[in-house]
Amino acid sequence: MKDNLQLEQIRGILKEKFYIKKKITLETNLSDLKNWDSLSQLDFIMILEKKFKIKFQLKEIFKLKKIKEFVQVLKK
Repeated sequence: MKDNLQLEQIRGILKEKFYIKKKITLETNLSDLKNWDSLSQLDFIMILEKKFKIKFQLKEIFKLKKIKEFVQVLKK
């Protein structure tokens, strides 16, 4: 259930902040999204850190690609 809440929150962020219209699932790979680049990745990470009050480790930042990977980190 918590996964669904986090997925919905991530969908909201991608829709509002990055104007992503594509259907986002746990299997969505962010690098496949139109106009997604390293700057988008950093912005997304910073938004997640602020919203969920967490800190991603430097080695995770560009390693994480799929939405399910972000949800797993948020569950920790």
